[in-house]
Amino acid sequence: MQPEMLNTSGHAVFALQTHIVFVTKYRHACLSAAMLDTLKSQTEALCAKWRCEVQEFNGEADHVHLLISMHPTVAISDLVSSLKTVTARRMRSEYAEHLRPFYGKPVFWSASYAAFSVGAADLKTVTKIARDAPSKSEGRAAAWRRSRLIWLGRDSAAQRACVSAEHWI
Repeated sequence: MQPEMLNTSGHAVFALQTHIVFVTKYRHACLSAAMLDTLKSQTEALCAKWRCEVQEFNGEADHVHLLISMHPTVAISDLVSSLKTVTARRMRSEYAEHLRPFYGKPVFWSASYAAFSVGAADLKTVTKIARDAPSKSEGRAAAWRRSRLIWLGRDSAAQRACVSAEHWI
């Protein structure tokens, strides 16, 4: 993992990216380009208040995709609830005339959402590292080096891209 992808906070080093998808109520194709721009700026401002960062934002007429770098103290469900509530309120007030044909009631987003963790290692690699957890006789440093080699797959290109274990221990 590249050092610039890592964040720090107190005693934690983290890189938590989450792909979140919101859909409009009834999947109505009501989002215009101007609305998507407003949603992007509003989402970026809200995420900053939650100590998160929007890395990517994209959308179509009936849904939006967010790639958010999360802070470890933030619950995904709390962030999603806040984002959906605040952005819906703003869209309903700022684009009331545009949304009137789509929604008679004050709704905007569907109640559901999708959230996916995004990481540098694939599930098979992480499973192997977890399965091969250190035994009581093996020290933490030895287990870290062994798991790091498994994750890297002994590939020199991956080794060059990885931060040395000694830097973070």
